[in-house]
Amino acid sequence: MGIELEPGDAERLRAYLEALRDANTRFNVTAIVEP
Repeated sequence: MGIELEPGDAERLRAYLEALRDANTRFNVTAIVEP
């Protein structure tokens, strides 16, 4: 399954990852380590 980025996809992906990070932080499921 390939990923093709179209205009706006980067913003949606960023928002999705931001939501995942927020959920992980809130529920303490996994530790998010910033590079």
